[in-house]
Amino acid sequence: MEVGEIYYGHLSSMDPPKNKFFVLAGIELNQNIVLLAIVGSELEMAAIKSRDLRNMMVGMDVSDYACLRHTSKLNCSKVVNKELTEVQSHINSGQFTKKGTLRTIHKKKMIEFLLKSPRVSPAYKDIIKGETPTLIEFK
Repeated sequence: MEVGEIYYGHLSSMDPPKNKFFVLAGIELNQNIVLLAIVGSELEMAAIKSRDLRNMMVGMDVSDYACLRHTSKLNCSKVVNKELTEVQSHINSGQFTKKGTLRTIHKKKMIEFLLKSPRVSPAYKDIIKGETPTLIEFK
């Protein structure tokens, strides 16, 4: 697992729970935390009322990401936190499937926008900045 990897799977924390694409935005080994940025359709992202928050979206075109069926947006205005052990278990069992990796420019924008977002806590921003270990290898 590495920051910038794109996964697809059922996220029970969504309202309502559903299958979504998401990107690993931060990993903190000592606190057992993984931060996820959610990929949504342009229509879903347009429903966000605040212009400032809508400006914190990274466009994801199907020409760059073959796993997508349509142009989408990576919501960088907030993150979803999950337990690292839970995410690892879902990956190992196939419940979460790796679909690709963000292009470098999109990964940089994701990090930039998350660090600017008023909806991301200072503690999570420290994780996103990479001040903690961020690479996990599976055996």
